[in-house]
Amino acid sequence: MWKTREEIALVEKQERKERKKTVRRVQAGISTAIWPPLSSDRFGLIQEELKGDAFHLIVGTTFLNRTRGSVAIPLLRQFLRDYPTPHALSLAPLTKTSTFLQPLGLYNVRATRLHNLATTWLTTPPIFGQATKKYNYPPRDTKPFPSSLLPNNGVEQGRCWEIAHLPGVGAYALDSWRIFCRDEFRRAAGERVEVGQEEWRSVVPMDKELRVYVRWMWAKEGVRWKEPGDIQQTALSSPFFERVEDGKVVEIVEDGGSYGGI
Repeated sequence: MWKTREEIALVEKQERKERKKTVRRVQAGISTAIWPPLSSDRFGLIQEELKGDAFHLIVGTTFLNRTRGSVAIPLLRQFLRDYPTPHALSLAPLTKTSTFLQPLGLYNVRATRLHNLATTWLTTPPIFGQATKKYNYPPRDTKPFPSSLLPNNGVEQGRCWEIAHLPGVGAYALDSWRIFCRDEFRRAAGERVEVGQEEWRSVVPMDKELRVYVRWMWAKEGVRWKEPGDIQQTALSSPFFERVEDGKVVEIVEDGGSYGGI
């Protein structure tokens, strides 16, 4: 039976209300990003766009840290057009950078951090094999990695990393760099990165967007990332795959809980 325009509009309005209810049920710290199909090459994070330039990616984490992407990303793109290199950024007046960053909050802190990053990059850039110990990384409160094959945090604490000496590089920046840049960094230095040994496999992010990205990467290989409330880590069931392929899944648990909603 054909519906009138008014009836269709009423149904659409009700569907919007239901979607809003779902969003409100999402608990704090859980990503609401809709998973793209598992066949996709990209998830949709800005880090995927910036991964070809490690300096750009680390600058990006300074913009995104504790800031909504909808606010930070347009400013970030403009900033990288104005200051595409560490040298260009090091020459920028600190007051000008601070003024530009005002919409993000903590703008004086961010501006100083970015200038220090640029000057340090010029004098001591990241070099493969020259690494600095990063204490309390991964953070001690990291939600455990869902496998007995690796430490709960993915890697042991207190390891040395090639970017750990850079100002402003904390867990979020390190996780982003490891996931999106470190394999290419190793290849550029002549090191072989075996299939199955990619860096992202040992990253256990606390940031909700990075975390859902890594869960999606595991899902592409048929592995369920276990989270609190999950029964066990197993190969993903075909219904789960179908729902992901339909673009309907955010995150799923098996005990009736809701991680991200559907």
